[in-house]
Amino acid sequence: MMRKVMVLTLVLLMALAGSAMAEVVWSGEFKATGSSEGFKVFKDDYQLNATVTLSVKGTAKSETEIEGEEDEEPTTNLNWEFTGGINLGVDDEHKLAASLGKYQLSLYDQYFKAWVWGNGQELSDKATYFGMISAGKAAAKVRARMEVPVMDLATLTVDFDQKNSVKAFADGNIGDISLGLAFARDWNADPANNIVVGQAGYALPTGDMTVNLKGAVGVDIQKDLGLALGFGADAQVTETVKVEASVTNANDHWGGQGPVAKNTVVNGKVTYADAALQAIASAKLTVVKDGDNANEFSLSANYRMSDALAYDKLFDDKAWFTNTAPAFGATLKFANMKFGSVNVKASAPVVQDMVWLRANATFETKDKFGAGVDGYVKATDKLVLKPAASYAHEGKIIDLKLVSEYKIGLSDTLLTLTVQKVMADKGYKDSEGNNPAKELISATVKVPF
Repeated sequence: MMRKVMVLTLVLLMALAGSAMAEVVWSGEFKATGSSEGFKVFKDDYQLNATVTLSVKGTAKSETEIEGEEDEEPTTNLNWEFTGGINLGVDDEHKLAASLGKYQLSLYDQYFKAWVWGNGQELSDKATYFGMISAGKAAAKVRARMEVPVMDLATLTVDFDQKNSVKAFADGNIGDISLGLAFARDWNADPANNIVVGQAGYALPTGDMTVNLKGAVGVDIQKDLGLALGFGADAQVTETVKVEASVTNANDHWGGQGPVAKNTVVNGKVTYADAALQAIASAKLTVVKDGDNANEFSLSANYRMSDALAYDKLFDDKAWFTNTAPAFGATLKFANMKFGSVNVKASAPVVQDMVWLRANATFETKDKFGAGVDGYVKATDKLVLKPAASYAHEGKIIDLKLVSEYKIGLSDTLLTLTVQKVMADKGYKDSEGNNPAKELISATVKVPF
C-alpha cells in the first residue's frame, strides 16, 4: 500500500510541476488529542492520538490571446480550466491512506460549455418547477454536464449521472413568458423510467406589484401514465410583505421527483420583514388518496435590535457571538390541528466586545422539553471561554461543558481544552441504545499548514 501511495503521489507531483499548471497549493492539518473519560487525573485511563492530512491541489487553464481591431486592446479567451488533487491522510491507527480529492474540468467552446466534476465538488443546481426533474449541484463520484445555446431562442442542458441516468433541460423565452421542457431517463429501474415535464412562467404586472406565476405538468411514460401537476404564485405585496402559494398533485402512477404519488399538497406562506422584525406564517395541507390527510402550520418571529447580523444568522453557531445588540426568536408549530412544539431563543452581548450569552428552550409534551444556555467570553485576544449547560427532561439529562480556546503565539492555531460532565437516569437509553452519561477531559491542538 505504501508503495502504491508513493507512486501515485510522485506521478501527481510530476504532473502538477508541468508547465501547464498555473498554481500548485499544498495544505494540510496536524491534530493531536489527549483525552480521559473520567475526572480522576493520573488514575483513570487516558489516550493520546495524532492524525495528519495532506492535500495537494493543482489548477491549470488554457487561454488564447485574440488581437483587437485597430486602437483596441487584445482580449483573452478562456478555453478550459481544471482544478483537482489528491488527499493523503494518517488515521487513528497511523495507517496511510490516499484518495482523489474534489475535481472539476470546465470546457468553454464557441458553441457549447461542458463540465466534468466529482468527489464532493459542486457546480450548480438545475431543476424544473416543483422539482419534478432535478439535477443537484453536488457530485458524489463523477458527473458530467453540457450546455448548448440554440441561437437566441433557448439553452439546452444535458446532465449525466455516473450510471444509466440522464436529464435534459430546454429553457427559453417568448416575450415575457419563460418556457421549459425537460426529460429524464433512468434505465436502472425496471421498467426504465421516462419522465417528461413542461413548464411556463410569467411575471404578471398588477398595478404597483408583480405577481410571479408558474406552472408545470409532468408525465411518467409507462403502461399506466403517471401524471403530476404544479401551480404556484408569489408576490412582493409591499416592501415588507411577501406572499407565496402553491399546489401540487400526482396520481397513483407518478414515479418522478417532487410531488408524491397520490398526494395533493397545498402550501401557503406570508413573510413580513423590516429592519427590526421578521415574521413568517406558513401552512401546508396534504390530501392523500385513500389515506390519512395531514396539515402543518407554523408561525415564527425574530426581533433584532441591530442589523449587524442577517435574520438567519442571529442564533447561528458561527455568528451569534458577533452580534452587537440583543436578539429574540420564537417558533410555534402545529400538526394535524394539534400542538406540535414551541421554541424560544435569545442572545445578547453582556459586556461589549467581551461577553455574549445565548439561551433556548423547547417544549413538545409534558415529558419532552428542555432548555440550554451557553456563553462566549473573549477573556483576552488569545483566550476564549465557551461555557454551556443544558437540560433535557426525557432521560433527566444534564450536560455541563466548558471549552477554552487559546491562540498559540501570534497565529490562529488553537490549543483547545474541553471539560464535560453529562448526567442521566441510569436506566435511560438513547436512540442508539446507549446511556449518554459520561465524563471527559481532553486537550487538542490543530496546526493547519
